[in-house]
Parts: sequence; C-alpha cells; structure tokens
Amino acid sequence: MSPGLPPLATFATPDVANGIAFDGAHIWLTHTLTRRAVTKMRASDGAILGTFTFASGIAPASLAFDGANIWVSGVSNNTVTKLRASDGANLGTFRTGASPAALAFDGVNIWVSNHNDGTVTKMRARDGANLGTFPTGGLFPGKLAFDGVSLWIPNTETNTVTKLRASDGLNQGTFAVGNAPQAVAFDGTSVWVSNVLDNTVTRLRTSDGNNLGTFPTGPNPTDVAFDGANIWVINIDGTVSKL
Repeated sequence: MSPGLPPLATFATPDVANGIAFDGAHIWLTHTLTRRAVTKMRASDGAILGTFTFASGIAPASLAFDGANIWVSGVSNNTVTKLRASDGANLGTFRTGASPAALAFDGVNIWVSNHNDGTVTKMRARDGANLGTFPTGGLFPGKLAFDGVSLWIPNTETNTVTKLRASDGLNQGTFAVGNAPQAVAFDGTSVWVSNVLDNTVTRLRTSDGNNLGTFPTGPNPTDVAFDGANIWVINIDGTVSKL
C-alpha cells in the first residue's frame, strides 16, 4: 500500500483470501488454498456473517455480484456457482470452459473468462443458462470489463486485448497492448489495461481500440480499477499507483 494511504482497519479472515467483491453492503472473499469456501463480511465493521463451503474438488477463485447474487468461479472443476447474497444459499452450479479465471456482470448476464480455453462463456444470470462460448482471439484470457455495450478481455499470453459485443459475442477487434496484459478497467470513455511484465498500463479508446497512451506504474501491475475520477493500479511490491 502506498505511503499516505494508511488502512482504515485490518480484519482477520478465516483463511488466505484471493478473490474479492462488494455487494453494496458486504465484502465477499474466496478462499482457495485450504478451506475451499467463500466468506461474507460486513463492510461497515468487518464482522464475518458467514463462511460457505464448497464440495471437494471445487476451488473458488473469482467473484461477481449481479445485484442479488454472488457468482463464484470454480477454477479447478470448470464451473461457476451462484450464491444468494442475502444468506449464501447455493442456487446452482453451472459448467463453463476450462479454468474459469474471472467473472463480469453486464446487467443481464454473467461472463466467464476460461483461462485455458482462450474463450469466454456467457450465462444468463437469472437461471445460469449457457448462452454461448466465444473465442477471445488470444490465449489465457484474464479479468474482464464491461463498457455498457462490449466486453473487454486481456489475452495474457498473446499481449492483446479483445473487444466482444455483449449482445452476441461478435469479435469487434483485437488490439495490441503491452507485455502480459492481465486486468482491465473502464473509465467511461476508455479501457485501461495492466501490462504485468512491462510495468505499465495502456489506455485504449473504447469506440475503436485506438491506443491513447502507455503510462508507467510500479512493478508488475496485477490489477486496475476506476474510482470515478482516477485509475488505481495494484503493484506487486505492495504499492498502488494513482493515475
């Protein structure tokens, strides 16, 4: 964490956490290493309101909130699970492609990046119906961003980002970025891409994928987010960069 941004609080969790999501009132965490569980934590005070375990063989990894439910990717068994946010009840487990690595919600559907397939799967959030699996145009798709019309997917192994139309999965372009792109964020007009091995982020215009610049960060930027005014980047050395 960068100097000058001290934590407001630090809370214990039941196990090492590797995925995080916010549902408007609670923080949800995934625990992959030993507990194979998801924890619900009250955001106001860090109180743990429940820890929900998964069957043997399921390794919960990434999370997304659809307005009522929490979706959890099971990276080890090629599934996603839908949990009711109010009480953690399991509402179903659904098949995806190989090694689902990240999730995003487009307002109606859940999108899943299948890391080992080079694809994304579109699922109807209402019932988990599979609406199609689409190639990303590259290898090892990472974290996703939705710009209101299209999905943006970084292809880590091929140093590109692909734009897919959310309505039908049409590939609208694959664009070169930096080395090992891993995460993307939408700021209202542009998509920002973290280039892990270049220590940079690249800004792409959403209308046409035009490269609007590449900017230095800290070492090995692994994730990126937009706060309404600025882009924040997580660096592997325990710092964050604000752009």
